[in-house]
Parts: sequence; structure tokens; C-alpha cells
Amino acid sequence: RSCSPRQAAEWHRSLLACRLSAISRKQYGLADCELEGEVPCDLNGTLYHVGPGRCERGGTVYNHFLDGDGFVNAWCFNSGSVTYVGDFVRTPEYEAEESEDKVLFRGAFGTSKPGGILANAFDLRSKNLSNTNVVFWGGQLLALYEAARPSRLNASTLAYEGEEDFDGLLLPGVAASSGSPVLDNVLGLGGIAFTAHPKMDPVQGRLVGFSWTSKGGGIEIQTREWSQAFKQISGAGATLFIPECDSSPHDFGMTQRRLVFL
Repeated sequence: RSCSPRQAAEWHRSLLACRLSAISRKQYGLADCELEGEVPCDLNGTLYHVGPGRCERGGTVYNHFLDGDGFVNAWCFNSGSVTYVGDFVRTPEYEAEESEDKVLFRGAFGTSKPGGILANAFDLRSKNLSNTNVVFWGGQLLALYEAARPSRLNASTLAYEGEEDFDGLLLPGVAASSGSPVLDNVLGLGGIAFTAHPKMDPVQGRLVGFSWTSKGGGIEIQTREWSQAFKQISGAGATLFIPECDSSPHDFGMTQRRLVFL
């Protein structure tokens, strides 16, 4: 789905109007929300939401709003009152760009670093945007992005606590391979990413998701399942290879017996 720089700029201006993108150096909140009407007193818990919260850096407007830096919102409901906290997912890549106030990483949707072809051609590094989905499971809050590992966040403050690798299942680096471990190490390849769209199985009380990497002319997928304590369930996964495919499946459907990849 295409998006022109002009559309991305309009999206960024809309974010500024909402006062989200302008607040980049400090946490937004914690604040009591002004309510219209009433919130049921027995409605308790936290509603999390994530999406692109910044589409410009150092005067460079991102080519597509989906290259925007992830911003997490949390509304906490407690006995009829609501408090709010929000913050950017402050990954090491985000903090590096924040420190220098310029684009340092290429985006998956066409955003390039300033400097033209020479500045971008041989730089395969990517930024974990953490802007696509957010999941709370087993006491952990994860901000998700399809081309990277999940970002662990503090469920109360939204502070970034590092990348989640599921006990070594997800390897660092770009989720692609040259076929040579030595060359992968030099280029920053050989990584394994995690879907941004895991599913909650209400029947068995499990979280179901998949990891992926590009290799050998296709995509290798590994499905996994986790208990409500966020422990990987042995024997509940499978490995499959999709030949002649150059990108990860975006999403999947789930029935009681099947996973259907899209």
C-alpha cells in the first residue's frame, strides 16, 4: 500500500495537532483523564494502544507513516476513574536518532537516510519501530513490529526494558540470510523476527504466534505457543518453509485445529 511523502507529511502534521509527536524527550503523563459521562465502577484494568507517533526527524519527513516511531498509550480504569500515560518506545535506535536529531536508519516503507544512494546502498541496518501492535500476556507488555524482535515495556510506566528473544528463539539482526554465517555477521543479517499479530487461543488459554526469517529463496516460519504464564509449550509448534516468497506473511487466522497464513 503506497503512501506519498506529502501524505506522510500530512499525517505528521495531524500528530503535531494532537500534541503526541511534539513530546519526544519526556513521558506524556501520568494524568487523570477528564470524563464525560460515567465509567462503570466495576470496569477495572488497562487498555493499551500503539501506533506511529512521529513521522519526522531533523527536518526529514518519513516517506510513509508506517515508518513512524511507535508511541504507546495506556488508559488505566480503576473504580470509575481513568488515568493515562503515554510514551515512545525508546529502543536503542530511537534514542540514537533522538540524540543526534536526524534519521540514522532506513525504513521498511521507503524512508531513506539523508545523503542519497551512497549513504543508503550498503547500510542494511533497520530500526525496530515497535509501532504495529501491543500485547499484554503472562504479566509482560510487548510492543510488536513485524520485522524485529518484540520490545519489552514496563506495564505501569511504559519504560523500555529491552528486546524479547523468547529464551534464544529470536536472533538479533535483519531477518534475512546471505547463506554465509561469516557474511551475515559482517552485514548484520541472520536475524529472526516475530509476528506483530499473535493470537490468543480462548479455548486452551494460550498465546499463539510465529517467528520468521528469509533464507534459501523463501521464508522459514516457526510457530510457537505459550501458556498463560508465558512459558513456551513444548511440542506445540511447527516449522514450515514457503518457497519463492520474499517477505513474511502479514497475519494468520486460527481455528481449533489449523493456522491459516495470509
